[in-house]
Amino acid sequence: VFVVVDEREVDEEAEHARGADAVGRLSARAADIDTDIDAVVSTFGALDDADVVVPETEATALADAPACREDAELAAGVAAVAEVLLDIEIDAVAATDGVLGSVSEYVRR
Repeated sequence: VFVVVDEREVDEEAEHARGADAVGRLSARAADIDTDIDAVVSTFGALDDADVVVPETEATALADAPACREDAELAAGVAAVAEVLLDIEIDAVAATDGVLGSVSEYVRR
């Protein structure tokens, strides 16, 4: 089970309190159904309880995707989420040829 906590309050103190409360509530709900939380992902603000933080981005339109091309902090946050969710190391995956590497000899550039 992964918990995503959305932080959108303007007041930083309120953000932290609201996010921390959400983690507690969702942890209690997971315990009610006898499930452990594998990771906490915080969006739009950092939390002490978060395993991974994805910072806010100015991009809102689908045409702006992927926003991470322009924002190294956002890209790092998204990569960290992928590492936690998939239990992999992004650097190790990026160093391989990947899925298309096995067919590269058949594809013209």
